[in-house]
Amino acid sequence: MARICIVTDSAADIPRQIRRQLGIAVVPHNIYIGGQRYRDGIDMDAGQFYMRLQHGSWARITPPSEEVFEKLYRRLSEEYDAVLSVHVSSLLSETFLMASRARASLPPSTCRVETIDSLSVSMALGFVVIEAARTARAGFGVDEVIDRIHWMTRHSHLLLFCEDLAYLKRSGLFPASQVQQLARTKPLLVLNEGSFLVYERPRTRLRALDGLYSFVEDFPEMRAIAVLYSTTPEDVGGLLERIDLIYPRQKIIVTRYGPFLGSLIGPGGMAVAVYEED
Repeated sequence: MARICIVTDSAADIPRQIRRQLGIAVVPHNIYIGGQRYRDGIDMDAGQFYMRLQHGSWARITPPSEEVFEKLYRRLSEEYDAVLSVHVSSLLSETFLMASRARASLPPSTCRVETIDSLSVSMALGFVVIEAARTARAGFGVDEVIDRIHWMTRHSHLLLFCEDLAYLKRSGLFPASQVQQLARTKPLLVLNEGSFLVYERPRTRLRALDGLYSFVEDFPEMRAIAVLYSTTPEDVGGLLERIDLIYPRQKIIVTRYGPFLGSLIGPGGMAVAVYEED
């Protein structure tokens, strides 16, 4: 049985306990805030990040460097037969580019290193990575795990809403003219082929939360669900109670969306990720 290591980046928002259980390696993004650099999840966690934002700081996120990836791949190549490095959408970050450049610079080795663009982010990416790790641990071959990853990228979905349009405008996700059209709304954004599209334009937070539930409800069969928040855990309970009617509450992953997504949509938002059944 091939020894396979699954690598991702901190934009996947996978809870620490799950990462440890499955042996998933996570490369941190860089957070630049207040003139200082912090490594996501190492020097600064999500709680500290949102506290800084709420006190008026702006943040910039940059991908891990090619050198960071190369160093990791060299180390893992000594322990594993294959390294599958699955990353945040290349339409949202240059992380996949940095990983691919690092792979290309590696010397010949018996360890196979592959980089994969998930066209996803947050726990939609997280579900892809978790499934890849479980598939590898179940004894499947490298190509079978890669096939499973590509299948998962088409069956893992994300919907979120943005509370503060100032972050959406600053992030560059949408042209300024389009953000202007979203004024006085709490826009629901859906991940589609690696980038975000406007899904609905509710005018209140309550309607936005309704939209998250309706999105989940539309899936006939679900293998996993995640509910993500930033600074408003008080809204999680109500959404979980509603989802419990169609999916077991105890199986739902509840976690914060991290600095990568937070830098794009700001604090106060919420999201749901759905891994639809085979």
